[in-house]
Amino acid sequence: MSNERDSAPEDALEAGERSRLQDRQGTERSDSLTLRDLPLARIAHELRAPLNRISGFLDLLLAEEEAAGAAIPASSELSLQSRDYLQRARVGSEQLYLLLENLLCWLRAASGQLHLSSDVIAVEELVESTVEELEYTARLRQLRIETRFARELLAPYRRIRTDSQRARHILRNVLANACTYTPIGGRITIEAAVASLPSGLPRLALSIGDSGVGIQPEVLPHIFEPFYRAEPLTDSDQLLESSGSGLGLGLSVAHLLVERLGGTIAVQSAPGVGTTVSLTLPTLT
Repeated sequence: MSNERDSAPEDALEAGERSRLQDRQGTERSDSLTLRDLPLARIAHELRAPLNRISGFLDLLLAEEEAAGAAIPASSELSLQSRDYLQRARVGSEQLYLLLENLLCWLRAASGQLHLSSDVIAVEELVESTVEELEYTARLRQLRIETRFARELLAPYRRIRTDSQRARHILRNVLANACTYTPIGGRITIEAAVASLPSGLPRLALSIGDSGVGIQPEVLPHIFEPFYRAEPLTDSDQLLESSGSGLGLGLSVAHLLVERLGGTIAVQSAPGVGTTVSLTLPTLT
């Protein structure tokens, strides 16, 4: 009898401990549901921090190389080659960061966790900061990126209210795509103007045109499909090294974000002529 009485508290203790453990595990599952259901999202988060450090150190090395080149006009062939390698590495880090951002954005949208914010940003800042983020890609490709701001943007639409982070993401994806498919020495033009929605409310109209290889007609209906990748044209040997790779999320994520912001996006293209992406972003209230 004593053994049964002695074991009863232990059984109750074990049962209570099991119950607490199950409750704790349930809470943990609830708290980390996003990470367990979307392991790739956690990978993207974990890779983004060290990638930022890599990009930062590459920027420092490139700055030192440029300073050394300015101090010594007759730069050695080895120095020029080192600078080229550093620039290519920096371009690779730009591409990898954008790929991770697109993957994370797509996963958030697929799980219903893509949330929008509302803040104010200057149109010039939106465009110029995006161009700056792709500085090394444009420099390596010897691309000319021209920006044109319509006169009516000076006032009263110089600043717009939108989700500035998502707006940058949209423009960065479109511009990165233009850089990828524009041959060495090509030109990319970004134009910003003011348009009106059918309701009469103002919206920002952006046009990104390039002198690239263009898109084949049979490909155009699929360019906004997630994970769709078209093979580059056979005569595109001067394109960026990554033109035939990637996840195929750039334009689809841009399309997704534009729609979430209540805007529009359209593409006009012809092989050998170039591509123009036109998008609108309404002012959020």
